[in-house]
Amino acid sequence: MTIARIDYDLCVACGSCIELCPMDVLRANGDGSPAILYADDCQVCYLCELKCPTGALLVLPERASMPRHVYGVFDPRDRDAGLPIPSSKEAPNEE
Repeated sequence: MTIARIDYDLCVACGSCIELCPMDVLRANGDGSPAILYADDCQVCYLCELKCPTGALLVLPERASMPRHVYGVFDPRDRDAGLPIPSSKEAPNEE
C-alpha cells in the first residue's frame, strides 16, 4: 500500500483527498472520511497528502511493487510488443 495511513483523529472529512485523487484510490466512508479502497492503483502523486488541510494522510515515497503498465513509464518487457524503444544516448537535434 502506498497510502501508509489516514489519521482519523486529524481528518475533518472535507473530501478534498477523494476529489483530487486522479486514480480514484480513495472513497468516502458513511461519515465522509476517506477510505483506501484501491491501494494498488495509487501512483504516488502525493496530491492527497499535499492538499489535506490537516495533514491526516501519509503517502509512502515508493510503491511496494510497480504495476506493469503506468502511463508515461517504459517497461522493458514491452520490447516484445514491437513498441519503439527510447535510447538514453539519443538527444534531440539542437540546430
